[in-house]
Amino acid sequence: IEKLMHLEKEHELVMASLKQQRLSATRWMTRQQVRLTAQAVEMQNERTLIASVIERDMRVFAEVIGQFEK
Repeated sequence: IEKLMHLEKEHELVMASLKQQRLSATRWMTRQQVRLTAQAVEMQNERTLIASVIERDMRVFAEVIGQFEK
């Protein structure tokens, strides 16, 4: 019976350790999700800004070319 009690105690400790590992992993995944989401949003903002700069430059270029064609 002593061995059984020892095994049950070991089992409880292992289960508690697994629960803690799962909580740690969940927190890590949440942090990664937040980081990657923020990164994706910033990349989208950067691409939008670059597209607007290119569009503006194309308009200016067209105006300059138009002046030479007159």
